[in-house]
This record gives sequence, C-alpha cells and structure tokens, in this order.
Amino acid sequence: MSKALHYSVIGVCENVLEQDEIDYVKKLLKEQREFKPFEDSLMVATWQVEVLLTDPIMLNITGKIKQATEKVMGVKLSNKGDDFRGDIIEYRKGSCAKGHYDNMPGRMGKQVKEQITVVTMIDLSDDLVGGDAWFAKNKNTSATHKMIPGPFGTGDMLMYGYDTFHGVSELIAGRRVVLISWFSKIN
Repeated sequence: MSKALHYSVIGVCENVLEQDEIDYVKKLLKEQREFKPFEDSLMVATWQVEVLLTDPIMLNITGKIKQATEKVMGVKLSNKGDDFRGDIIEYRKGSCAKGHYDNMPGRMGKQVKEQITVVTMIDLSDDLVGGDAWFAKNKNTSATHKMIPGPFGTGDMLMYGYDTFHGVSELIAGRRVVLISWFSKIN
C-alpha cells in the first residue's frame, strides 16, 4: 500500500506592500535592531527586530500581508495574540539560516499544528550574492531548490507551510532584509 504524504504548497504574491510601508519597516530595523550572532544555532549573524502588533502601522502592514496570504493560499488566518509572530531580519555578509521547519509556540505551551510562514521582501541590494532561500522535501534530502532572491522584488511575498524544510544560504555580499510573519490557520 502506498503512503500518502502532505507537503505545504508554496505561494507567491507580488507588490503587496507600498513604498511608504517598506520604508517604515526599514526605519524600524534601523532604530531597533539587535545583532544576533548565533540565535539557537539556527540564525547566524543576523540583525533582528521583533514585530509588535501594538504598533498601529505594523498592525496595518501585517493585516495586508494576512489578506494577501489568505487569498493566495486559500486559507483563513489569525494574527491575534499567540496566533502571530513576526520578525524583521537583516542578512549581511556571513549571515545564514540553517535548515529547519517552522514551529511557532502556541497557547499553553502547545505547538501550533497548522501555520503559514510569509517572507516579505523589504530590501534586496543590487550587489546581493548568496542569501538564497532554499527548500527541500525533508531534512534528510540532499537536493534543495533555491527561491530567493530569484525573481522576487521589494514588496513581494513568498508563503509556505510549517512542514516545509527550508533555510537561507550564506550571504556572500550585499544585504537582504525580509519581514517574516507566522500566522496560525483558523480551522
């Protein structure tokens, strides 16, 4: 008997954010960023800012991202309380994200089973080399598929499920800034 496996679909949406919204995210990064040399051995040498939904402009931005994701992925999502997490991440020379699955902590310490990760491009420098997002069937697969920077531009989004094994290759030159949003599915 064959075994059925489910892998989340990857979705793409172009021009989700306006330039003033992109500029606001860049401003937050510049004003509030913290250097994370080795965060849990997953993110290496990145600058980060946690997205707080108490900020009305960020609430509006994440609302636009949520709406676009719901339309593309065909799901209902929540960005309330424990159902949402967001980070602005800046990759520079030497930065990377090791291969992983996304598992956002849920209410009462339980893992959220159904979640969508959304990567919104904020700044991709013209001299960018490396820093590609890559995807694989699972953590034991040696074959990977690169997606970012690929055909993506500022304000574009890439979406995928929590069960998609992925990472970011080492950045050799340039700068890559993304807004990462994790939304829980509403069943």
